[in-house]
Amino acid sequence: MLKTVVALVSLLLAALIATWVVSEDASQVTSTKNRRDQPSNQPAPKTRVGYIGDSLLQGNNLAAPDGLLITAQANREITWTRALYPHFNIDTWIDLTDTFRHFTGMNAGLSGDTSAQVRARMNAPGSPFPDIMIVSVGINSVTFGVSAASIQSDLQAICQFYLQRGIKVILSNIRPIGAAFVPEGDPQLGVRSDVNAWIREFATTTPDVVFWDVAAAYDDGTGRPSAGYTVDGLHPSSLGSQHAAFSLLPIMQQLVKPEPGNPDTINFFPNGRLAGNQGTAGPGVRGQIATGFTAEMLSGSPTVTVQAATHPNRDTGGGVQEFSFTLHGGSSVEVFGMTGMRFGVSKLAGKWVKARCKLTLQPWDGWRALVFNTTYMEWESNTPTTDELMHGVAWDLELETMPFKLPDKPGRIAPVLRIYLHADTATGSGVMQVKEFEFFEVDSPLSPRNADRREQH
Repeated sequence: MLKTVVALVSLLLAALIATWVVSEDASQVTSTKNRRDQPSNQPAPKTRVGYIGDSLLQGNNLAAPDGLLITAQANREITWTRALYPHFNIDTWIDLTDTFRHFTGMNAGLSGDTSAQVRARMNAPGSPFPDIMIVSVGINSVTFGVSAASIQSDLQAICQFYLQRGIKVILSNIRPIGAAFVPEGDPQLGVRSDVNAWIREFATTTPDVVFWDVAAAYDDGTGRPSAGYTVDGLHPSSLGSQHAAFSLLPIMQQLVKPEPGNPDTINFFPNGRLAGNQGTAGPGVRGQIATGFTAEMLSGSPTVTVQAATHPNRDTGGGVQEFSFTLHGGSSVEVFGMTGMRFGVSKLAGKWVKARCKLTLQPWDGWRALVFNTTYMEWESNTPTTDELMHGVAWDLELETMPFKLPDKPGRIAPVLRIYLHADTATGSGVMQVKEFEFFEVDSPLSPRNADRREQH
């Protein structure tokens, strides 16, 4: 039911002021204007950041083979960097013509690739031509026995390819490698060291190339990965990728300046601004819940006390949903969920959309993982029950999904935010504040901008 206030002054115009609406139909949306008054165009596109390399980059995304789900993976550095500094786009989307990855876009990582293989395919049809390209490759070349000279030649050619097209390059060094892949005494350890020394020199002396010391974030001081920072001695864990994201963050802040968002963007998420306090506090939760939402402990027989409260949000005009978690021992994994009501998106059929959740986490040793799912799009880790968030960090995050083209007859959206907790060893209490949920239309990522780069002389 649309709430309005009509004021009549000396027979002048009547003013209609729209307030938030809670609805199960996306035809009624969170907006400060009537939809007919909205400009059809979206804000100027953000800086596009692409990344090319091997599985260490491919793993930033995952796509379902049926084409009905695209995931931003929280066990890779670029995903975390984007959540910490949401002023650039790393858009990747479903592409079932790619029978191996099932996606395309700014993610040009390909599992198993050596530096020579990346060099051979960087100009293949459909390759991304972003504003900034992150080049991170060479670890497979090291494990496969390739010489330092060959790897260096490949990396130089890759960087020059993008520089000649006016694309800035972020060049990473090669990460530490576990002994299971390169044992002690193997000469390839020296190859990695030699290549990394060359990368530092090349990146710091070549215009428009920035050096990313990703290796330092993973190194235990002996040239091997720190315990818990990889899942197998090579591929990063969520914890390791968080540490590495903080080394990439200042580079992105240097290269990409914040730009104001578009205040006229229409939010199709019912009560995405979290107004009111008529929601449902489910099992394990006490206190006020924003209207249209349910908060509950999802794990069986939880040993967690959750106190909920709502506060005004001056930025959105809605509310801030706060949860305070106190653990009392028990399982090593407890799961909390905040669920929004299902809503229809028939008016967005065939359109490109994204979803977003803005939240903060106060420093605490009880956080394991975050999962934000909106049916067709999600932001998550693939191992949330064994993840761990860095201690001592005040997290201010924007969990934004990849773009997705809705089907002609889309199903209803079932939004949920899940928080995995480290219940057996956590001390004290942890506080989370959820500030906003968004579900919004975006321009098609299949833009001519992807192909407008030409070699510059």
